[in-house]
Amino acid sequence: MMTDRQLAVYLNILDWPNWEEAIKAFSPQRRASFDRMADLEKEIDLWAQGLGPKPTGVLIDSARTPSLAKGRIQRLLNRNRPQKG
Repeated sequence: MMTDRQLAVYLNILDWPNWEEAIKAFSPQRRASFDRMADLEKEIDLWAQGLGPKPTGVLIDSARTPSLAKGRIQRLLNRNRPQKG
């Protein structure tokens, strides 16, 4: 779990004059979401470097262009469709 200051750095709001009040206004659920996002970013970075397993429960899109993304989506859709015949 991140400290308030670490969360402010993660959200890039540390230079806001009222960042402490903004952090304290987060609901526990929102705070947990930000903590999970930060953890997932670290896990994805380690996986991309070959230093850890691929995180479970997330989709990782490495397509650099819309056409590459469209092709990957189409392959996923085709893979999940029931086979005819």
